[in-house]
Amino acid sequence: MVDDDFMVAKLHSRCVSAMDGFTVVGVAHSGAEALRAAERLRPDLVLLDVYLPDMDGISVLRELRAAEERAAGTEDKHTVDALFITAARDAGIIRAALRAGALHYLIKPFNRAALQEQLRHVASVRTRFDELAEQGERARRTSTRSSGPARRARASCRRASRRPRRSWSSAPCASTPRVFPPPSAPSPDRCHASAHAATWSSSRTRAAPR
Repeated sequence: MVDDDFMVAKLHSRCVSAMDGFTVVGVAHSGAEALRAAERLRPDLVLLDVYLPDMDGISVLRELRAAEERAAGTEDKHTVDALFITAARDAGIIRAALRAGALHYLIKPFNRAALQEQLRHVASVRTRFDELAEQGERARRTSTRSSGPARRARASCRRASRRPRRSWSSAPCASTPRVFPPPSAPSPDRCHASAHAATWSSSRTRAAPR
């Protein structure tokens, strides 16, 4: 709860504490005090006044958003929402508050029912955001598990593509036996001529003088 008026801050704190599921963890009366309390207490929601003695509430919210960006990706990351409670009726100020990241705003004076309605709205928005974050985390884990076999398959394909290709030649390998066609059977005339030559050669050999 951030308001420069002590009595207003106390009254609004009672309204918040009466809501189921809400607890007031701290009260601040200046912008610097609000920033220190937010860093120390890490609240889920800040009820923020625009007019503060040292800085305006819009600058406080911008500082909170800058701190979130610095802590992004670390274990110290924390997101805080803001609901502006202000007497400012200037449309430019309200627009600037919404652009800075406020979920909504309430213009003083307002009754308890209006505040409780806005608190219920904030609770429903945060619940929806938490559900979306959980779904995204489940989808990320599922994608990580399913992409493992695919990465291994792609790696195998890359290894196979790097293997040298065999070059096939038309010449037979040295280890391949050569098969020649069997010799054709000689004709009877050739057989007779061969036998005659053998006989004649034997006759000459016997007739030769010693």
